[in-house]
Amino acid sequence: MVDLYDLIHNIRKRPAMYLGRPSISNLRTFLAGYCFARRQIGIPQTQQEQEFSEFQT
Repeated sequence: MVDLYDLIHNIRKRPAMYLGRPSISNLRTFLAGYCFARRQIGIPQTQQEQEFSEFQT
């Protein structure tokens, strides 16, 4: 499974593929959806995700 930092690295290489329009707001929304989906299926928050919990709040 790809961890959060790997995912961000992949987004950095091809932002339009993940975000549509490359913007910080779209990145924040994408990451919120990623964390929400993990919570919905019962995967506990990782240390990396905790570090990003205050991203653009």
